[in-house]
Amino acid sequence: MAFDGTLKFGTSIDKSGFESGLSGLGSLAQKGMSLVASAVKLGADAVKTLGTSAIETGRSFEAGMSQIQATLGISVADLQNNVNGAADTMNALTAKAEEMGRKTAFSATEAAEGLNILAMSGYDAESSIGMIENVLNMASAGGLELSQAASYVAGSMKGFTAEAELFADTTEASSYYANMIAKGATLAATDVNQLGAALSQASATANTYGQTSQSTAAALLRLAEQNVVGEAAATSLAAAMKN
Repeated sequence: MAFDGTLKFGTSIDKSGFESGLSGLGSLAQKGMSLVASAVKLGADAVKTLGTSAIETGRSFEAGMSQIQATLGISVADLQNNVNGAADTMNALTAKAEEMGRKTAFSATEAAEGLNILAMSGYDAESSIGMIENVLNMASAGGLELSQAASYVAGSMKGFTAEAELFADTTEASSYYANMIAKGATLAATDVNQLGAALSQASATANTYGQTSQSTAAALLRLAEQNVVGEAAATSLAAAMKN
């Protein structure tokens, strides 16, 4: 029979069957509402977790910036009154850390930690701002902790004082040493971490004996070919120069 658009019910459905069907629908509806409630709760929990995470991240970043402030010797009063441009300095450092958080594989909090390490190495805010991107790039290329990358670059720069006049500023110098370490590690049986540690540790002694960073790096790479790397290579090279 052709369908004429009307609804047809079978006569076999009695009252008990009908009530049973309605009961089933009610149960299904109740289950459906429970699922909706669970989904809403999960969504709320996710938002709550995200909010908590964001707050913790914000606190970590603020703590990192406070550490830089302390390292640079900027007091709360200096900041409030912008003594010697203290507020401007902290604003510039904050902006740089946030920029690095957007541009690099590291978070703004990690960038703040890197800036603090450079400040602890004796560099002022302007120099640290100029150096931080080179440090982050080296850390990323070599799979290093930021503390390692910062100490290797800063140590090499401070050790080879005789080369200071070759660079216009600390930004150029940090780029030079970061690239030397990263590139040199590809030329012998060593890695960025080992060569960075060796070069920064040997730099002061090498500088005293009139060696350049290039000649020192070349000697360290020769030692690496003999499986002498890292601090052991720096110690061996320093002993050879002294003797």
